[in-house]
Amino acid sequence: MTDKEISSWQLFREDLETYVGKGWLPIQVLKGMFSLKYRFLLNVRIAHFFARRRWLFIGPLLRWVCKVDMLVLFSSDIHCDAVWGRRVRIAHPLGIVVGAGVRIGDDCTLYQNVTLGARKHGEGKYPVLKEHVTIYAGACCIGGICIGVNSVVGANAVLRDSCGDNAVIIAQTAIIHHRVRKS
Repeated sequence: MTDKEISSWQLFREDLETYVGKGWLPIQVLKGMFSLKYRFLLNVRIAHFFARRRWLFIGPLLRWVCKVDMLVLFSSDIHCDAVWGRRVRIAHPLGIVVGAGVRIGDDCTLYQNVTLGARKHGEGKYPVLKEHVTIYAGACCIGGICIGVNSVVGANAVLRDSCGDNAVIIAQTAIIHHRVRKS
């Protein structure tokens, strides 16, 4: 999330370089174009591009096509008004939910089944991820929280409070409440 606005083409190029490396050999470009991770992020970028430009017919149509593609192919629900930073990595693009007001910083990594959203429907307070944040599988970050630079949210953690820079957030270990007796 840099202050300087860069062009959508530059974002597409950086995303492709994130997944295939700096080389632009034809085989690398084809590998990137057919990568599901890149396709997921491309859908996010296209939907956000058309959400910012309120074009009469083609904008809503292409946003809808991208949303359906993400729902059908990836079982993910990404709101087109969420702000995604540069060079975001999606390790496994399945089951990711991102709400409307979420802001994801540069060089962040998201794993499968991550939820970033509001605590209640219509609340309007969404998480902000700063730069170099990694969120592992099944983690939920909800409410108007801020996750600091270089922080890591562990698998299946539920984060409801803000955390500072270089924080490591882990889920509580499961507790056995009672044992079932065999008869």
